[in-house]
Amino acid sequence: LANPAKAIELIRRLLPHRFVNRSLTGRRSAQPGGRMARSSSNPDLVAAGEARTEMGPCMGPELQAVTEKFWRTELVLSKAVAPEGPSAWEVLIRRAVSGTSQGTSDPYADLVAGPQKDKAVALVEELMHELEAWSMELQRHSAEDWNECINVLVQCISSGGGEKSRSSSEFSI
Repeated sequence: LANPAKAIELIRRLLPHRFVNRSLTGRRSAQPGGRMARSSSNPDLVAAGEARTEMGPCMGPELQAVTEKFWRTELVLSKAVAPEGPSAWEVLIRRAVSGTSQGTSDPYADLVAGPQKDKAVALVEELMHELEAWSMELQRHSAEDWNECINVLVQCISSGGGEKSRSSSEFSI
């Protein structure tokens, strides 16, 4: 979520139905019914502008909405974190890992008390609730691919980034 461009291909392969193909046809007008005129251009570009331009898959509206919600939450959270405290990203990770169970450390302990903290906590909880639904969709849409992906992530985390022996099955999506 912090940088969707880095994970877009993985997300697209795990949730292909959450992406749409975009294409542009013909010239685009600045105003309805109006026609844009080129002041100067290479003649080949003018001809190319009339053709249909295919663009790759883009995140669908629901995926765009959750990404925007993450960015808004991270921004508000970064304003609520104490200057010497952890980053907003670290607070989000702590909350995702600890959940809401009793007996775990408070993921919000490093936030400065006040209205900004209350707003940040509310946004984080709302985001976590929405991410829970996305998690279920990921797990159910392609369970085998999801399990293999998680297996690779766990191996990376548990090895501390070092090289780990390969499992008996190849990871492919």
